[in-house]
Amino acid sequence: MKKTVIIVAALFVFLACADNKKAEEKKVEEAIQKIDSIAIDVKKSTEELDATAKEAKDAVEELENI
Repeated sequence: MKKTVIIVAALFVFLACADNKKAEEKKVEEAIQKIDSIAIDVKKSTEELDATAKEAKDAVEELENI
């Protein structure tokens, strides 16, 4: 009887740890997705800034030619 109680208690502890691990993995996965989203936004913003800088450079060159 004592062995059965110990085995059942160990099983409950194992299951509780497994649930915590799954929850932590889910949080990590969500954080990774947020970071990827931010990285994509930064890349798009950088491309837009590069395009704007090129337009400004072209405008300055055109003004210098006048």
